[in-house]
Amino acid sequence: MTVATQPTSRPDYHLRADWRLLNNGSFGACPKPVFDVYQQWQVEFEQHPGGYMSRQRDELT
Repeated sequence: MTVATQPTSRPDYHLRADWRLLNNGSFGACPKPVFDVYQQWQVEFEQHPGGYMSRQRDELT
């Protein structure tokens, strides 16, 4: 029996060090750079939720 080793990409994710993620690819952890951008968008939305989509609509399409 072989023991799974840490993937070299593990530092790119916010996964617990004591966790071994078994995933078939249908869902999973988000890479840190993507998560960071997501959080920036979320903060921007929270600052003005009512007008966010109307202000950003053209930029997003």
